[in-house]
Amino acid sequence: MPEDAEKTERKKKLIGGQAVINGVMMRGRRSCFMALRSPHDDHIELSELPLPRFLHWKIFRWPFLRGTSMILDSSVLGVKALTASANYAEKEEKKKEAAAKGESIEGIDEQPELLSGKRAALMLIPSLLLGIAFFILGPYWAARGLEALWPRTFLEGGVLFNLAEGLVRVLIFILYLVLIRRMEDVRTLFAYHGAEHKTIATFEADRELTPENARPMSRLHPRCGTGFLVFMLIALVLVHSLVFAIPGIQELTRYDWLNTALVILMRIALIPIVAGVAYEWIRLAGRYPNSKLARIFVAPGLATQLLTTVEPDDKQVECAMAAFKAVIDVEGAYEDPKDEKAPIAA
Repeated sequence: MPEDAEKTERKKKLIGGQAVINGVMMRGRRSCFMALRSPHDDHIELSELPLPRFLHWKIFRWPFLRGTSMILDSSVLGVKALTASANYAEKEEKKKEAAAKGESIEGIDEQPELLSGKRAALMLIPSLLLGIAFFILGPYWAARGLEALWPRTFLEGGVLFNLAEGLVRVLIFILYLVLIRRMEDVRTLFAYHGAEHKTIATFEADRELTPENARPMSRLHPRCGTGFLVFMLIALVLVHSLVFAIPGIQELTRYDWLNTALVILMRIALIPIVAGVAYEWIRLAGRYPNSKLARIFVAPGLATQLLTTVEPDDKQVECAMAAFKAVIDVEGAYEDPKDEKAPIAA
């Protein structure tokens, strides 16, 4: 078989990524590289990060469990990458200040050790608790408040109650993005997020990885983690409407403290199921990018990316491409058929 014909039958490698401080992390199935732009002398620092092992567990290859593995994998790896990029940025800023004063930069190059997976997971606990407070408890009590005002309309366990709870959750999420987007450092981070998407889009369009080819590409991408979060918010409404409509479970929605605690715990316990539904949703949409139905599915996630991405400059795209090319050099540009059913972080 001719080489060109063979390539057309093989699927392009699925590469995920994440914007970090002054750079981009790109990860494949077996490797992960981070490229950081130095504020001191503008060079690109390329480093390899060890991958978490959640995706290697066979149970997390099953449909509707792959979403949980993706959350665990992306969260732990994301914390490690963000911490490493913050340490690097601080070190390079010190070198920049020392050089401006005519002082020696010797000794500043000492770099803290990379976070272990266990320590990164522990660092996620405060974020997890805040997420539960803002996106589980807050919307639930807001919907309970509406029920107190209009008890016949917003009956707990009913569709309108769950829709109201979901709407409050979405509004909190959007308000959070609008507020942090106003910060200069966050806008720079979002520009690297846009560079990540443009790089992946350039590769998927079979174009050479150059900043010039990336310029016309969209900074929005259907496999983005932002889209995954939006799908999770929507899936929460669907799963809650189904689960809490079950007659036996409806009996729990009474207003003594024990039943309320059980209902809240059930909402937390349903998160892995919701993550699984959202992941299969985004995976299916990504498999058929030209389908009109798929475009409808990904539209909410793409719209939210208008807030979480900023149009990048060529230097930011160059940084993203450096990390991307490192992954391709290790793994190749095409998928191994035996890996295609395995989860991959967005």
